[in-house]
Amino acid sequence: MQPAAFAAIALLLVAGLSGCLGVSQAPSSGSGPGDPSRAANPQVSSPPAGSGAAAASRVGAGPGVVEVPVTADISSPGLFFADQAECFPNGTCVYYGTETVLMSGAWNGTTIDSGHIYYAADGSATVVGTQTFTGTLAGCGAGSVTFTYIGAGSALATPDERGWTPGSENLTLVPGSQTTGFAGLLDARIEEDFNISLVDYAAAGTAHGTAWCKPADVPPPASRDGARAVALSGPLSTLGTSKIEVVDCDQARPEQCGEVYGTETVDISGPWNGTIIDHVHFHYLPDGSATYVALRTFIGSIAGCGSGTLQLLGQGTTDAEPDPAVPGYTDIHDLMTLAPGSTTTGFAGLVDLGSTLEGVINMATFAGHGQLEGTAWCRGPQPAAPSRAGASEIRIDQAFTSPGMHLVPDANSCDPAIEDVCEVQNSQLFLLRGTMTGTMLDINRVRFHPDGSIRENAERIFTGSIAGCGSGTLTLEIRGTAPPVAPDLARPGYVRIEEAPMALVAGGTSLGFAGMRDAVITDQGDVHGDIAVGEGDATMTGTLWCTPSGGEAAAAMPATSPSEPPCTRPGISLACPFVA
Repeated sequence: MQPAAFAAIALLLVAGLSGCLGVSQAPSSGSGPGDPSRAANPQVSSPPAGSGAAAASRVGAGPGVVEVPVTADISSPGLFFADQAECFPNGTCVYYGTETVLMSGAWNGTTIDSGHIYYAADGSATVVGTQTFTGTLAGCGAGSVTFTYIGAGSALATPDERGWTPGSENLTLVPGSQTTGFAGLLDARIEEDFNISLVDYAAAGTAHGTAWCKPADVPPPASRDGARAVALSGPLSTLGTSKIEVVDCDQARPEQCGEVYGTETVDISGPWNGTIIDHVHFHYLPDGSATYVALRTFIGSIAGCGSGTLQLLGQGTTDAEPDPAVPGYTDIHDLMTLAPGSTTTGFAGLVDLGSTLEGVINMATFAGHGQLEGTAWCRGPQPAAPSRAGASEIRIDQAFTSPGMHLVPDANSCDPAIEDVCEVQNSQLFLLRGTMTGTMLDINRVRFHPDGSIRENAERIFTGSIAGCGSGTLTLEIRGTAPPVAPDLARPGYVRIEEAPMALVAGGTSLGFAGMRDAVITDQGDVHGDIAVGEGDATMTGTLWCTPSGGEAAAAMPATSPSEPPCTRPGISLACPFVA
């Protein structure tokens, strides 16, 4: 395939991988954003959301279940961050990426998108991935939920006079992936139609479809009345933005870059203890100061309130001038609030949270630190630690693969006082098929010691199904030391790596994995070339403990529609999701 053709189809499918990112705007009429011509993309087709057998199989269809129209405007300033790309001699390529998506309307909030595109030698392509949405769905509640999606594109669509090219994708709710605020959301089928500029990647369009909800199960708006207040206080720090996804500069003033998007990993300690994965958008002002907004995933515990994961909405400002007391740093002022309904099962008693942060930030690397103060409001007793008593053991013994980490490590920091001691941040996507089938996003901080050993701190977010336990999302963590990395003598070009054991984050499960009680899993395998690239394959062994309610909950969820395409190649259909 010619480079120009590859670039064009990449641009076409960029929006197919993610919908769109940016500040939502109203769609225009005609053939522009928000009103693309489906005829221009004939290989994209699906039945209307809610049609056929899929609609008939909704959980609890009948009294109390209502169909809710799903509509939203979606747009993008022109961002697609490529995590990894690989092409083969036969002309086929696979392309992995992530981005942040905003939408407004009856479906209102933010999505974190992770997926991959398969390019055929003729330039056609198939795209699959996951979108984790946080926000509100009118009539169905508020919280977080994950969708899988699939789309396709022809070799090259002809852009209009403005350079806009049409694209489309179909979203299906991952059964059981709902957080507590979406307990009344039973299922959803959504289609995104959009146009994308082949010049600057800017895109806009609409989403439309149907959700099936049970209003009686939608939790009422959270209230602090009668809830106990838990004081939050402690230090916060980050090595810096893990990847600068896009910098939008004013062409008339190239020295002034107005918009910066990125992600980073933040550590907090004290009564509020754990890790935040921060997706942030900075807007720079002419005086050198900045404002920003962020969607943040917290993984950890709050003393007296439980443990698990939740979503936070962040906003703040940075000063125009550096802090004279901290050379190279600028003062930052931050406010965080709980995204309603976004708590997993272990935080079911958490009704609200708010915090402020005063600190400093390096505006070149985005490294920073500060002091956090706030309050959490909780109901009910302190959740008890999960018990394995009465739970069934599920053995895990399966292979999985990874296309590799980001092309370069996300961030790294070496201690000049200690020779050969460095810490590296990276992230990658694991593809699983077996007892555990789905994807696992690995966010890892690795500290290399002089003797070659590795100290790992990692969060792994699994999306998919586990035979006998359910389906949805759950979070695992690694805290420990692994043996030194060594060359694999039987496999030239690869190194052998064994990681510290993974354990379930207590309460870090969506509703479909409510029966999950514990997990201890170890993986070991081969990594190709430099460990910072990370492409390779491994074996995962261990045990899960699950009560029967988990499997029963999964069995009650609807199956995927028979109208979805057959699995003709691993990874290109929802019937065999995300397998390399």
